[in-house]
Amino acid sequence: MVFELPPLPFEKNALEPYISAETIEYHYGKHHQTYVTTLNKLTEGKPEEKKTLAEIIMSAEGPLSTTPPRSGTTAFTGRA
Repeated sequence: MVFELPPLPFEKNALEPYISAETIEYHYGKHHQTYVTTLNKLTEGKPEEKKTLAEIIMSAEGPLSTTPPRSGTTAFTGRA
């Protein structure tokens, strides 16, 4: 499965004056696109290549985080 960055459900300037179109483009168009591109590179030629993102996440093994949470934040532990 080739992962793609879906289009935003709003125009890039829809959040102005609070968030500029330039900020949206940089954050979504550059950062998020890099995450998707990296995911495609990491799964290429591997069994995960045929899985959905949800399937990859659900089948992942190992600790959720090796870094303790910052003060004042909570960490997901998987426990109710």
